[in-house]
Amino acid sequence: MKKTNTTIAEVSRLSGVSTATVSRVLNQTGNVRPATVAKVMKAVEALSYQLNPVASSLASGRSKTVGVVLPHLDNQFFIQVLDSAEEKLTRAGFSMMLATTGNEPARERQVISQMLAFKVAGILIATSLKDASYFESVNQSCPVVLIDRRVPETKVDMISEENLLEAKILMQALTEKGHRKIGVFTGHMDLNLMEERLEGSLLAAPYSKEKMISNQYIVRCRNTVRSGKEEALKAFSLWKEHGQMPTAVTILNNYVAEGVMLAAREMNISIPDELSLVCFGPLRSPLIEPQITMIAQNGLQMGELAGQQLVDRILQGNRKNSEPPCDIILQNRIKEGNSVKQLSFQEE
Repeated sequence: MKKTNTTIAEVSRLSGVSTATVSRVLNQTGNVRPATVAKVMKAVEALSYQLNPVASSLASGRSKTVGVVLPHLDNQFFIQVLDSAEEKLTRAGFSMMLATTGNEPARERQVISQMLAFKVAGILIATSLKDASYFESVNQSCPVVLIDRRVPETKVDMISEENLLEAKILMQALTEKGHRKIGVFTGHMDLNLMEERLEGSLLAAPYSKEKMISNQYIVRCRNTVRSGKEEALKAFSLWKEHGQMPTAVTILNNYVAEGVMLAAREMNISIPDELSLVCFGPLRSPLIEPQITMIAQNGLQMGELAGQQLVDRILQGNRKNSEPPCDIILQNRIKEGNSVKQLSFQEE
């Protein structure tokens, strides 16, 4: 009868190396000479050996699965991050365990704990937490790469964006067209990146922060279309009632931008004739009119870099802490649309 289950010991005997060396080759851990790798893989092919991933993870204490934690999956930016990260991870032989948090810190801690219990090889996460020591603790169990959202002072790998500068660029896209009365719609202010975007907007605003606040030109929203619409309807009504309607708004979250546009449509406010608009993108559909001037966030680049960084950390094994954490900050470009009107005079 033909034998169906080849063992690692048989691969060891045929290749003439120890079972420990065969294990390192198959699990891509440790340093093995290319000639030895070639001998092991030749034996694997000859014996039709297949690695048992469950047994391998039990023996090594680590799986070939990577945890990916995102706020939600209906945001075009995070879909891009996921697609490109998955490609890098799959090519390196890893599968994904995916979870969403809805930007809820308690839920986030729960899913991370569950992933650690499953002995994931590493975690990619767009976090809603600000606790630097928490991620350093998780990083002792498996490599962690923070994406999109920075956690200042933490000693783990981070790949994020130049949020403060990009928010200034968005505001300048309005002031350069003659706009002075400009409102700001934020996203979820518990996120570090939103604090950076608001700071950048205020630094480039034509009015002082005090005047922006007194005119109620800073509108705080959650990262949802519903919140953007509800808060915009209230803000538009208030501004019109007091004769302080801005000529333009800058919006610091793409979900909120869609909500603001829905509110403008409901109140018959024409974009850009009556209200110019810029935002952080991308929006969920390229068919939305008018085409919005936006910061074109590159989720594909972020996902590719994050996926590769995590793979590199995992393959370094016990040497993962020998190199300092990376802190990569991407700079996105502004994509011009037709949502900003050129004013013929400056409004005070």
